[in-house]
Amino acid sequence: MIHFTYKNSRRIAKSFTLTALSVLSINAATSLAAINGNEPTIPPEFLPPNAPNVGLARGETTITINVKDSSQYEQGYIVQEKNSSNQWQTIQSSGPLNSWQSINVEKTGLNPDIQYCYRAGAFNAMGTKYSPTKCAYTTDGNDYPVWRVQLEIETADMFGAGTTDDVWVNLNSSSSNYLPNGNLTVLDYSGEDFQRGALQAYDLNLKGIGSMDDISFISINKAGYDSWCIKSVTLKVNNIDVYARDYSNTNFGCRMLDSGWGFSNLYFNHANLRGQSSWDAYDGDIAMSLLGTFGIKETELEGRFEGMVGHMMYYNDLKWGYIDGDAVEVTNGCNGSADCNKIHVNLDLEADANILDLGTVTPEVDIDFDVEFICEGDSLSIQTTNFDVVADQELIWEVLSLGFLDWVDGEVEDAIRAAWTAVSQTVTGIPECEASVTPEGDVYLLIAE
Repeated sequence: MIHFTYKNSRRIAKSFTLTALSVLSINAATSLAAINGNEPTIPPEFLPPNAPNVGLARGETTITINVKDSSQYEQGYIVQEKNSSNQWQTIQSSGPLNSWQSINVEKTGLNPDIQYCYRAGAFNAMGTKYSPTKCAYTTDGNDYPVWRVQLEIETADMFGAGTTDDVWVNLNSSSSNYLPNGNLTVLDYSGEDFQRGALQAYDLNLKGIGSMDDISFISINKAGYDSWCIKSVTLKVNNIDVYARDYSNTNFGCRMLDSGWGFSNLYFNHANLRGQSSWDAYDGDIAMSLLGTFGIKETELEGRFEGMVGHMMYYNDLKWGYIDGDAVEVTNGCNGSADCNKIHVNLDLEADANILDLGTVTPEVDIDFDVEFICEGDSLSIQTTNFDVVADQELIWEVLSLGFLDWVDGEVEDAIRAAWTAVSQTVTGIPECEASVTPEGDVYLLIAE
């Protein structure tokens, strides 16, 4: 006979004895159900438990593994780490957990800026079920804040080098199984993108990017079959070059991306980035000093807005338009006054005619709003006000549903706040914040002790 211990739906531990006869009875019932055309039902206590849910948190020399219960019939859990030989070794085990209870396992003594991988398994007498593998890079210990990330791409100056296909960039994995994760930007500026001989710098979204060690790789991805040949790529963090790759001396004089040839992305991994001297040479003090001296230029703000709007339009029914001047305009929000704490933003867009069934007509969409920088003590807040849309009546609801207010408040505030935090780090003590907008539309984040 076989002895089992299990927990019922009320999580009360019970013991029972399963004889060979009862095992035969279960098998017979299962076979009979199959003969009758019914799906056999096996009591869950006779199956391996559900795999646990696992999350990771990272530090410079530590990674914390959170294991959360997701089964009712486990006898216990094990936590495993992948070693240098690519084999799993158990680093901790525990007994059963109550419903949705969790435990934390802290792995210490790790090396900075190195990836480590973990998994957890729930087991009972019927077997073990493992979670997906979760991997995380430890932080590098430098804690360099990031307030702007750009990718400069040069398309080769030769026949057929440009592309009209969609292009997007990842700085981290899109999978929650890896840390850092979650950064993606669709590259779509108001002009012609990726044309032959063009050198273009694109502002990337900062989602998930708070410091330099949050950038784990660069992946440039292209859809479709319109070939694209890239001459060079440069990554800029806070307006400083930290990584560059030049393909002008290769056989083709550029790096081809062509789905028909099986090359749909260009990838620079963690080791590529950290292995270049310019990455290690990055000086956070210089970046902060430049920011404190020159502020955030109006052209930089326009680039940030253009990058964010272009990315956002990929997921809705709008596209770039040219109603009056540039597609994105940032100006002083106080009629040119020198005593000002807000900028005015104008976006000139068009609707997708196919969505509105208007044939070849492209309805204009003019979006205006102010972004106000408010400093109270050492706290910076950003408010979007005076939001106004001039568009076809049907389209206004389409625009409003995009959530521009929340989106601008969140994305812009993250970028400006990171910049202000960087400046404040150059001042000892508890700083006070003062934001000022020049008549030209530049934003200065002043620090006073």
